[in-house]
Amino acid sequence: MQTNSKNGVALITVMCFMMVLAILGTAFSMAVSSHALRTRHEMNTEKALMVAEAGAERGAAYVAAGGSIPHSFSGTLGDGTYLVTITAIDNSGDDEEEGYLVAGNININPNNRNDYLFELKLPNGSVIDRNNLHQGYGGYTGAANSVRVQPKGAGNQNSLTVDGEPYPLSNGTTNLIESGDMTVNLFNDKIKNGKAMGKWYISITASGATITKP
Repeated sequence: MQTNSKNGVALITVMCFMMVLAILGTAFSMAVSSHALRTRHEMNTEKALMVAEAGAERGAAYVAAGGSIPHSFSGTLGDGTYLVTITAIDNSGDDEEEGYLVAGNININPNNRNDYLFELKLPNGSVIDRNNLHQGYGGYTGAANSVRVQPKGAGNQNSLTVDGEPYPLSNGTTNLIESGDMTVNLFNDKIKNGKAMGKWYISITASGATITKP
């Protein structure tokens, strides 16, 4: 009887120990599975972010190169796919606060090629264009309604911003800036013996403005 009692106690002890091991094994398996799932989720999130950034960078490069808007395109990176849609903001409403704040300098190119377009329209209806930009011209400072310009040189020669953000300019693309509240300073950066001998710039400050690439 005593031996049977001891065997029964030992059996119960073994069964309890096995139950504890089973519970610990299940918990450990669940922890490993949860960690693997979390790691896989984090990796997928990082991959999705990389794909989205690639699409955004390609979209920014398209706009900087003067691509037409609106425009959509797609692409792949690894096993991910992105879809980019570029649209223009409609500023055609009656709210006077609509439009952009445009500011900065543009190095314009009035050299001997007619495709370097420059046209400054003033509120009185007169126009200043590349034909005015000769050595004896003294420049202009005052109000303007629109500036149509094809920049000269790379981006480091220009400092145009739109709503405080740098605006990409290409010397192969015409830009039209229009506003009912615009002030400009058209000047040459090197005056020698009363003659304009340097580069021509236009400095622009405009609110409620639109800027397009016609």
